[in-house]
Formats: sequence, C-alpha cells, structure tokens
Amino acid sequence: MPEESSPRRTPQSVPYQDLPHLVNADGQYLFCRYWKPSGAPRALVFVSHGAGEHCGRYDELARMLVGLELLVFAHDHVGHGQSEGERMVVSDFQVFIRDVLQHVDVVQKDHPGLPIFLLGHSMGGAVAILTAAERPGHFSGMVLISPLVLASPESATTFKVLAAKVLNLVLPNVSLGRIDSSTLSRNKTEVSKLHPGEKSLAHITQLGNVRAGWSSSQGFPAREKTSRLSRWTHPQRADILQNHRVMATRIPSG
Repeated sequence: MPEESSPRRTPQSVPYQDLPHLVNADGQYLFCRYWKPSGAPRALVFVSHGAGEHCGRYDELARMLVGLELLVFAHDHVGHGQSEGERMVVSDFQVFIRDVLQHVDVVQKDHPGLPIFLLGHSMGGAVAILTAAERPGHFSGMVLISPLVLASPESATTFKVLAAKVLNLVLPNVSLGRIDSSTLSRNKTEVSKLHPGEKSLAHITQLGNVRAGWSSSQGFPAREKTSRLSRWTHPQRADILQNHRVMATRIPSG
C-alpha cells in the first residue's frame, strides 16, 4: 500500500512502512503480527489480546499453534501496543470488532477455503464473542481465555458504573481507575513484556462511551451472545488447553 511522504510512526516512533500493518476504516494504522508454518496451513487463527496488552504477548502460544500447522495472525487493537490511537481509548467498542473482521478478510483472501478460529483473552475474549456473533456461521470455533463477559463487582461497582454513564456526557475520556499490570498474568516474565507506557494503565473507562460495551444496565453484550454459543472441547486438541483456563466454543451455524 502507498505510504505518505512523511511516514506514519508507531507510538514508539517506528515507521509503519518498516512493519507489517493494516489501515482501518478510520485511517488508523494497526500493527500486525503473523506466525506462519513452514508448509501449507491447515487452518487460520486470529488472536485477540486483552485490555492494556499487545499481541506480542501471545508469541509463545502462537508458536505452539504453528507447530500444529496453523497460521496465526493478530494485531494490536486501537490504542494499544504499536497501533495508533489514544492509549486505552476507543470511541465505540464496535471499532474493535470491525477491525478484526477487516483483518480476517485480508488473510482469508490469501487463504480461501481454510477454516478460521478466534482466540481471545479477557477484553479480547469479549471482542471474539461479538465478532463471531457479527458473522454467524463464518467461524469454525473459538477459544476464550478468561473472557470479559461479566464485570467484576469489585472494580465495576454500582457507583463507578453510574459515574461513568454521567461523566460520559461531559468528560467521556476520564479514567475511573487504573489497571494493575501485575494482574494481567501470574507470570512476571509476561508482565515485564508490556511496553513501558502500558505498565500503569488507565482503566478502559468509557464504560458509557464504549457504547457496545459497558453502557448497558444489563451487563456486557458478550454475556448475551455467549448464552447462544455451545461449549465444546475438541478431543484431539485437549492437550493444547490443559495449561490454560479456557472455554472452547463451537459456533452454531444458525
């Protein structure tokens, strides 16, 4: 794709022209990663990372999947990692889903006919659920690792949710707390891989501003969508899941 005369740079000041990337519908540059098997892939897997993370944290898992002859791909969501966007801010949660579908379409164009799976952690799990719901029957299945389906009552208190809805009208980007990076993983090595600017993270607090996310008094839309998905663990892939807290899900065709 053509680049501008003054190349766009990542938040870490690396020119995007030197990195794999895609440009979303809003003109924002998203950093991408691809893990490819040596031979022809048997299937495709998109990895959706969580809030305050970046897709590079899933390198070890992706390499394991590549060993199963799967092509794994991912991008840093808007406002995360090496992608553009104000840190941890998104105008609408639907932006995440739209960008995933765009990336999926690009990769599937090069690999037509292959089954495709979604893998999501935390917020990325909610993104995966909503992405699958956006295109019923398109995805062969997904793996959810501690998906963000219900808000923790300890952090998303009634007061904070009410305050978020009120502040959304006047100060939509105000933070109502911070994410402790040490809670993202019990593995300290993994936490250390976070970009320096993401070690102390503003909560994704557009609880009201992320209209498809936390504005509903009934909870997260992912909760409703999840109730329509059946739980399923592939017997030949149980070894992949044994060391992770996951829910493997078959996507209904109807």
